[in-house]
Amino acid sequence: MIGGGNLALIDELVHADGQDLSWSWPQRREGFRQHIASFRSAFDPQVAIERVIADEACAAVYWVGKGRHVRPAFRIEPTGVAVEHDFISTLRYRDGLIVTDEVMVDMLRLLV
Repeated sequence: MIGGGNLALIDELVHADGQDLSWSWPQRREGFRQHIASFRSAFDPQVAIERVIADEACAAVYWVGKGRHVRPAFRIEPTGVAVEHDFISTLRYRDGLIVTDEVMVDMLRLLV
């Protein structure tokens, strides 16, 4: 979803009651759509998943994103700077679908 920008996957992978806890995104799948669309438009990222630790109820994903800050992100105007940063996403599952997701990132390092 993040790397390829296929937001249609949200309906397939995210539970109807899913919540993106990373920011003050709207409830349910719409929050996932807004978060991913915002990130993709701000950085036009290339994403590489480095590590996944998971069981049937939760997962931790360590991933790296590369891109250029070309549009506003997190209320910060575009800098035009090339960025490469690591992220950790924690996910919980219910009925085989994502019910919560939280992306952790050092925001100061990302945009400095």
